[in-house]
Amino acid sequence: MKVIIFFAATFVLAECFRARGIKASVTLVAKCEKPKDPHARVFLMERDFGDSLFDEDDTLNFGNIYLGKKPEEKLQMTGIEAEYFGIEPYLVVVHSCNKDGDMERYTMDLEKGMETSSHFDVVLDLDKQQHTISQSPL
Repeated sequence: MKVIIFFAATFVLAECFRARGIKASVTLVAKCEKPKDPHARVFLMERDFGDSLFDEDDTLNFGNIYLGKKPEEKLQMTGIEAEYFGIEPYLVVVHSCNKDGDMERYTMDLEKGMETSSHFDVVLDLDKQQHTISQSPL
C-alpha cells in the first residue's frame, strides 16, 4: 500500500511541475520606404533565463519578409516552447532599411513571463525604428 501511495504522490508532484507547451503566434507587417536590400530575415526567439554557453536563447521560428511593397507584406509565424514558469518571446528583424544600406538588427520583446498561448499583431516601422504590438489570447 505504501508503494502505491508513493507512486501516486510522485505522479501528482511530477504533473504539477511538468513544463507546458506555450504557443506564440505573430503576424508582422514591416514598413520601409526605400530599402537598400528588400529582403529582411525575421526570427521568433524565446529568451532563456541565463546568458551562458549552455543555455542560449531558443529559435522558435524564422522567415523572410520583402520590404518596400505597397501594401506591405504580412509574415505569419508560430512557435511553441515548453517552460516551467512561462516564456519570454521576442522578435529579431535583420534588415538594411537605413541610410548606409548596412545590415542591422531590430529587436523587440513581445511579452515577459507569458504563461498562456497568445497571438501578437506587430506593426514595425523600420524608417522610424518604432513598433506597435497588440496581443490577444489564442
